[in-house]
Amino acid sequence: MDSSGRVVGLGMELLNQSNYNVWKTCMESYLVGEDLWDVVGGDDITALENNEENAKAFKQWRQKNAKAEFALKRSISHGMFEHIICYKSANGILQTLDRLFNKRDVSQLQFSENQLANDCQPISEARMKRHIVHGLKPEYIAYVTSLQGWAQQPSLEESKNLLSSQESLAEQMASLSMTYQDGGVDNKNVHVAKKRKNFNSKEKKDGAESRVGAFDSSNFKKKNFRCYRCGGDKQGSSQSNEEDWGKCFMARIASNPTLIDFKNDWIIDSGCVHHVTGDASKFSSLHLYKGKDAIIITDNTVHSVEKEGTIILGGYKEKFVTLNNVYHVLELKADVVHVGKRIDDVFTWVYFVKKKSEVFLKFQEFKETVERALGRKIKWLQTDNGGEFTSDAFNSFCRSEGIRRELSCAHTLQQNGVAERKIRHLAETCRSWSHAKNLPKELWAKGMKCVAYVISRVPLSPTNMKSSYELMFGEKHNVRRFKIFGSICFVHVLDSQRNKFDAKARKCIFVGYDEQKKGWKCMDPISHKFVVSRGVVFNQISSYYGSTKDLEPKVTSFPFTSNSNSFASQEKHGERGSSSSSANGPSDDEVPLCFERKKVSKIKRNVDGSIDRYKARLVAHGFSQKYGEDYEETFSHVAKMTSVCTILALVASQNWKLWQLDVKNAFLYGELDKDIYMEQPPAYVANSHPDFVCKLKKALYGLKQVPRAWYGKMAQYLQFCGYLALDSYHSLFVKKQSSLHVIVLLYVDDIIIIGNDEEEIARLQEELSILFDMKNLGELNHFLDLEVESLENGIFVTQRNYAKKLVAKFGLKEGKKHSTSLDINTKLRRDEGSLLSNPQPYHALVGNLISLTITRPNIAFSVGLVSRFMQSPRKPHLEAVKKILKYVNTTLDMGLFYKKGANFSLLGFTDVDFGGALDNRKSTSGYVWDWYFLV
Repeated sequence: MDSSGRVVGLGMELLNQSNYNVWKTCMESYLVGEDLWDVVGGDDITALENNEENAKAFKQWRQKNAKAEFALKRSISHGMFEHIICYKSANGILQTLDRLFNKRDVSQLQFSENQLANDCQPISEARMKRHIVHGLKPEYIAYVTSLQGWAQQPSLEESKNLLSSQESLAEQMASLSMTYQDGGVDNKNVHVAKKRKNFNSKEKKDGAESRVGAFDSSNFKKKNFRCYRCGGDKQGSSQSNEEDWGKCFMARIASNPTLIDFKNDWIIDSGCVHHVTGDASKFSSLHLYKGKDAIIITDNTVHSVEKEGTIILGGYKEKFVTLNNVYHVLELKADVVHVGKRIDDVFTWVYFVKKKSEVFLKFQEFKETVERALGRKIKWLQTDNGGEFTSDAFNSFCRSEGIRRELSCAHTLQQNGVAERKIRHLAETCRSWSHAKNLPKELWAKGMKCVAYVISRVPLSPTNMKSSYELMFGEKHNVRRFKIFGSICFVHVLDSQRNKFDAKARKCIFVGYDEQKKGWKCMDPISHKFVVSRGVVFNQISSYYGSTKDLEPKVTSFPFTSNSNSFASQEKHGERGSSSSSANGPSDDEVPLCFERKKVSKIKRNVDGSIDRYKARLVAHGFSQKYGEDYEETFSHVAKMTSVCTILALVASQNWKLWQLDVKNAFLYGELDKDIYMEQPPAYVANSHPDFVCKLKKALYGLKQVPRAWYGKMAQYLQFCGYLALDSYHSLFVKKQSSLHVIVLLYVDDIIIIGNDEEEIARLQEELSILFDMKNLGELNHFLDLEVESLENGIFVTQRNYAKKLVAKFGLKEGKKHSTSLDINTKLRRDEGSLLSNPQPYHALVGNLISLTITRPNIAFSVGLVSRFMQSPRKPHLEAVKKILKYVNTTLDMGLFYKKGANFSLLGFTDVDFGGALDNRKSTSGYVWDWYFLV
């Protein structure tokens, strides 16, 4: 750096408080020009793992990072080194500087507002809030610091309420003392907030009366202001010194910092989330910190936690205070004690009464339960002013037990805010749960009790992962038994309670937990009896009462006719694709479309051609649907065959197992978003209403939107089970938790599952079988036209049967063998030879060969060449295709082999010719990606 404040060799000014944006722009241009920006703000900000494979790349990154660090460090002053000295990367240095300097110039803004005030301009709400903040006393520094970090600043009225709350907290802190019931701790070296006057009260100072809390924009024109931060008088005029105003934004620890001995004193701070100190000599025990937490202090610098330990604060009368889990941060100059905020509702008990006269008995029951569980007496009780709490019996009981009473004023709910907020929380959560499952209102009490049970056992906040139950009883609750309230469940029926041919499970509704038994409480919706059982299987995604429409009243017929059919609804409570009744029939001018149906019979065969089973299916005439009326989107995500091959390579490399599942009648599970009517199925026509039609409750084969509806149903359930679809590939679902890796690939109704945790895979199969009728096909050996064979040293994939059918279909089974798919010197032209009279066989053959390239990449170029002439194929083109098919017949047993346990290696090969096309002189390029060793 030279005497002019410029960086020697860089041609730019040294970084200071006012030129950060210019400095950053110049520095970014310099780093880009030196090819160093990638390690500062580009794609290489994180170093690679230092191992043998990445040794060269790691060395290059380290050199570039060192050059970038040197450029950044020599462009800043020595006074700023304390903010960046702990960072080991150029990216960390730049981010720290950005947090320090990339802020609005608040002092300049204040100075401009003072000029506007001098010119009698209206005072804005933002300026009024700024005047409030600047006039606060030192004990509000923590509040101001936290407020500056808010993404959205509060309004003037909200600021007033927040300051009032902060004042109450300051009063509590002022009266705080670290004492025991039979002794105390010497707190002469403990600093707490001082008590101040009410925020909304008038206060006399130096003979001048100032009103804090009530503001009027007219009062701020050309007036002098007393700043409680620096103690000086400020004038709202253009003659005020901008530098003088800027001092008011500097936070100080106390009004008189010299009174604090940073070596011996401890500062009590409710805003600090942990005990922290920088003096290692104060620890009685100290060990390395294994967590990932870091400390951010008021200047926005981040400091890592080096160690953690225990500190014992000495007192008198042999009384000591032990601080556990104290962070040791070397850069910290003060010792801070974390004081947690008061928890309004540590634990929640819920009691139900039929009459208000029962409240007294319930309170006596509650008092006995709490005092026995905690070993403490109830000393204080706050309630509203209801008659059930002010009866003579209630008051007499409280006096005899020494319980202090506090009552709220009539019609003043805010004075009993803790109880009111808790009741609202319980009621809103219960209402949400009930509406999600369409439960009847008669179950509201069970819902409220379940809500209270769950809320008391989940973490209080993201920053406090302890639950109310753990804080109250000192032990963690097992949340694995939590289930969704109102879900369908199947309760096991004991052998002694059923006959040989009775069902082994009873369909019920989950309604909560039993605090005395380790089981789930379920209700039989038919008998309305409750049972607590451990043998329960849950279907948490479905509801017993169906959708909202299913809860509405049923009608026997529609009040209109269409053509010769009288539209009505036929009731039939099936589970998949069954007909249903409707709540209200459409009006005369809203006649729904009614589709015909047909019965389709099909023979399903095994891989070897043998008959597996005979299938009969009811299909709707979806070709008569109209876009925008009874369907909209029809696209559905399906897996690509290249993805299947990638999955097989991954399985071979990681030595995982491969499972295949099949969903029976998958499309019948889809949910329809349109009202669709269909004629009654043959052989199922109602004798009493032969002219009635059916309203579909769920999807049916033949409808255009069925594939999309099925995918949505399956994707929703997989996400409910904890699997996330990739943003770039929606048919691939992944669950990754520490060392657990499970992947689900969805191809319509065929499912492939791989992973390294067999217990998780078995659990997923069980959960899928609850909602869907599944067929477990075991380990994958046949998927679509792929034949998968698991060998000792790898996985072999072929399409042998598909190729044999293809050769037989086109009559070349006994034809001449061919050793290559295409002669080397073969050149095909677009207009050479005579046109084919029927191009359909050519189109079909080329299309089948394209499907064969999945496991036969050796014919990809030949097939790609003949596919150029699909529009008008000629005789030489057909001869070339036959040669390819003859070569396939010669090499039926060829396929892909994935070596087991091979190291990951992704190699790319590409080639191109120049002007190889005889018709238009276009060049042909090609590429192939090789994962592991393909044979």
